[in-house]
Amino acid sequence: MASQQLKRHQAVIWLPPRSAGEAVLSSGRPVFHAQIGGDDESERRLVSLEALEGVRQVWLIADARDVALITAPVPPLSGKRLKQALPNVIEEYVLQDPARCLIVPGPVLPDGQRVIGVIDAHWVDAVLMAFKTAGIRVEALWPGQLVLPWEEGKWTVLVSDDSLTVRTGEWSGTGWAAGESESAHRETASALLSGKLMGPPPPRVNVWLGQQEWRSPMKVAAIPSDTKLDFMSVPPVRNAPLDLLAARNAGLKTMLSRIDWRLWKGVGALAGAVLAALVVGINLQWLQMRAEASGLQNAIRARFHDAFPNAAMVDPVLQMRRNINDLRLKSGRPGPDDFVPLLARFAQAVGERGPGTIEALEFREGTMKIRFVDEVGSNDTMREALVQDAARLGLSLTFDNPRDPTARLTPQGGR
Repeated sequence: MASQQLKRHQAVIWLPPRSAGEAVLSSGRPVFHAQIGGDDESERRLVSLEALEGVRQVWLIADARDVALITAPVPPLSGKRLKQALPNVIEEYVLQDPARCLIVPGPVLPDGQRVIGVIDAHWVDAVLMAFKTAGIRVEALWPGQLVLPWEEGKWTVLVSDDSLTVRTGEWSGTGWAAGESESAHRETASALLSGKLMGPPPPRVNVWLGQQEWRSPMKVAAIPSDTKLDFMSVPPVRNAPLDLLAARNAGLKTMLSRIDWRLWKGVGALAGAVLAALVVGINLQWLQMRAEASGLQNAIRARFHDAFPNAAMVDPVLQMRRNINDLRLKSGRPGPDDFVPLLARFAQAVGERGPGTIEALEFREGTMKIRFVDEVGSNDTMREALVQDAARLGLSLTFDNPRDPTARLTPQGGR
């Protein structure tokens, strides 16, 4: 049930007929009539699904042409048995296969018969999916004929666009196509008020005007029938006596109610205990690893200060490496990544192939950049042999890309 005053994120939406096709739902065209909270709710606006930005909760009204209201004798069943029996009950009242219908049982009438609402299930699925994709929650789906008010001895008629919806009783009503022209409107209204569509009308009929263009055809049609028409704009709709989604919602509630949650208490407690132990274990391991990391950092800092007491420590590992290199150079001893030792080891690795395969050498900060002849760049076998020969002597030879004759040479484990 919608509240008496819609909030800004709420709306009541009239759906287009199923004959318009599923594609029209998300086509971007304004095919929905909407009463939106925060606006003048008595005014129905023609909007597209995309234009409902900000709306998060809706109550839908199905076109009366898509809903069959059936009053039939139904065995006194309930639950699953009633659901199984209803397709057989409605089979003679509907043209399509009952298996393709959403069948919703209504109340039992005083004469023992039961009201049944029927709508195409595939169409309902398409509508719900369209609104779900748009991030809008659907609270209910009401038959278009049952949102009209009913008074004893009166009909209520909604005329809007190309349709005419009639509520003739507490649980009876239907919808008719009325065409798009004024003459078609007049012809449909005349058929209704002359008794050709629904039987003789009562002396007074309430008429909801979806558009003012319908006023003249209805007045003209009422002249021969002596029927008094009471015109009004479409008021805010808040409720209907039958929700076509009730069966789905009730099915979920029934399924949940049938679960004996007592049987799952032990499993739930065990799962909770395992989860708690896992969380505690992860936190303890993290604390242990953090303590180990802190110990290693302190050891590195202590070793650095012991070796270089006057140096400001920023990156101890990098500073240690640079300071050791500086000390080695000052003592006159070459390191493994100096130019001469690196070139000597590489010359030993390439052997007799060296003079004919190298075009240029460039050395910078412990890395030797070597440009080979183009034949090396296109010969995978030769490139692989050079890499393996260098690796055997503790060198890392890396080509820039598969077809580039340029490679970088460093000691293994170096930069």
